[in-house]
Amino acid sequence: MSLAGQYEVDGLSDLERKLSLLSKNTQKKVLRAAVRKGAKPVMEEAKGKVPIGLKSHRTYKGQIVQPGFSASKVLLRTSARKRDDYSASAMIGMEREAFYAINFVELGVASRGIAPRPWLRPTFNARHEAMIAAIAREIDIGIDKAIANQIMQAETTGE
Repeated sequence: MSLAGQYEVDGLSDLERKLSLLSKNTQKKVLRAAVRKGAKPVMEEAKGKVPIGLKSHRTYKGQIVQPGFSASKVLLRTSARKRDDYSASAMIGMEREAFYAINFVELGVASRGIAPRPWLRPTFNARHEAMIAAIAREIDIGIDKAIANQIMQAETTGE
């Protein structure tokens, strides 16, 4: 079962036009930063909803950890890829050593009698529209800053 969700935001022709004024490298930076800023509140909320056990346990690496270990291992990764144009994505998940928070807790394990206790998917579902709006807002802010920086650099170099 995949927890992945993919959303394309259409109707952003003004942002696309403004983004095309930037260099490809700057486009990549703006998109990636906007996705990170938009997804960070979702990650923070998910971190607070990770179910916390009652006793210490051993990770697959053999490290003994205290209850709440998995909550400290929620992470946000962003990437930007170039196909026709740049696209950016975010992944909210767990560090490897706390994989069980998704594999066993979020999804459950029927064969072992472990019922699912979803925490990540409900957080994402509740916040994804606000996240998309925040990403669009951050793209607009990032573009304006990048254009202002390009103008300032052109003025200082005398172009």
